[in-house]
Amino acid sequence: MLTAAAFAFCRAQQHLDWEPVKLIEWHREKAGTIERVHDVLKNELAAGVLPSKYFGANAAWLRLAVISYNVLTALKRWRYPPIYCGPARSGCDF
Repeated sequence: MLTAAAFAFCRAQQHLDWEPVKLIEWHREKAGTIERVHDVLKNELAAGVLPSKYFGANAAWLRLAVISYNVLTALKRWRYPPIYCGPARSGCDF
């Protein structure tokens, strides 16, 4: 049976048409960027603390946190020059 991770790997491999070694290196480079997103969502936008015991309310809370993150990221990219908003810089954080 094909798992979701294996399917995503095969899909990316077919889409990018890279050698397997280059694809794995690309995937490992991307692994560090999602950690920053998780950190901001959980610690700065309160997505780590769910407000209710009901799944629907918690799902809405998480969606609002993700929308807030996307809006704030778009505002940072629109307002500040790229030199201030690199992945290792925290000067543009809201």
